[in-house]
Amino acid sequence: METLPVWAQKKALIRSGFQAITGKPAVKTIAPPKGKTTAQLIAEAQAFINTHGRRPKAMIYANGQRLTLPQLTDEQRKEVQLGQAISNHFSRAAKRGIAVEFNPELSALQELVQAHPNIQASFLEGSTDPIEVLNRTKAFIQEHGVRPRATIYAANVHYKLADEMTPAEREEVCLGHSIQYILAQAAKQGTTQTPSIQELTQLWNNYSHIRQTAKPRDLLVQLQEYIRVHGRHPRSIITKHGQVVPTHELTPRQYEEASLARKISHILTQARQNPQLAQEPEIAQLASLWKRPAFPTPQEILLELQDWVAAHQGNRPRLNIYRNGIRVTVKNMTPQEYKEYQLGSRLQHLLDAGVSDPELRNKLWEIHELPTGSISGRNRK
Repeated sequence: METLPVWAQKKALIRSGFQAITGKPAVKTIAPPKGKTTAQLIAEAQAFINTHGRRPKAMIYANGQRLTLPQLTDEQRKEVQLGQAISNHFSRAAKRGIAVEFNPELSALQELVQAHPNIQASFLEGSTDPIEVLNRTKAFIQEHGVRPRATIYAANVHYKLADEMTPAEREEVCLGHSIQYILAQAAKQGTTQTPSIQELTQLWNNYSHIRQTAKPRDLLVQLQEYIRVHGRHPRSIITKHGQVVPTHELTPRQYEEASLARKISHILTQARQNPQLAQEPEIAQLASLWKRPAFPTPQEILLELQDWVAAHQGNRPRLNIYRNGIRVTVKNMTPQEYKEYQLGSRLQHLLDAGVSDPELRNKLWEIHELPTGSISGRNRK
């Protein structure tokens, strides 16, 4: 048998004492229910669900902020009042000690609202994991260039309800609500310093929810700078050992690289579909700079490797380059070092991916067995 809480035990003792003195059972007085009856709430909730396909919300948000009563439309105000009335009805029943499972009307109301969740509740029930939401947010931003919206308006005026949204819009709003929920919970629980929460907060703060097309001039400058630093074009798809690296596994630098490449590809696709846009000088410059040389064939890579070995005293190009015992990052490589690194990377890539031609494969492995050396010919282990 379940033990009553201390306050309930005290009340039981008082009632039993009263009965022992007076000979009459103590009467538990229950205040009459405030507001609408359960039957009225069931009828109004059912009518709302028939119209909107979901239960009414007790709170409505816009751009991450809860709307106050004066900010609500008449329709939103009626929804919030109904949502709050249902919530308060269950709270009062709990305070009066009425168990929902033993009250037919309350059970019917509970089943009705639980069977028709609103957008936020339906998503949050199974998607409150910060890592999962972070990965989905990164993928969304990489694809769209903006953060997901938690509220969508039709013609920037009318607040869209769930049944008015497209499936893609519902998915976006659910993700936006989930981000807000996770960040709010982190602030409440004092876990804002965890890496996933910090990264999610940074994405939410740094990216706008407003969908804006990247300006050709900005993309041109970014592409020129990227090529200057790295000696190559940014990749829209990044692979490792022949496998595409998922968005959530990209490093911050790889993520920025792929995002830049996709923005450029997107605007150039728009230009191909719009001749007038393609004639803009900055678009033309961007298209010209974006034309990358075709990736060399395995046979061409072999010829490059053989030329390298002949020019560097029988040494193969290094995949890892060091200065003073410290490994040099791609960003800090000289053009000569980058060329050596690129050739070494291509050799490793061919061996990892596999070459079907046995003669070509054997020649590549022969080069791989050679010692490595710096540009000056000094051997390194």
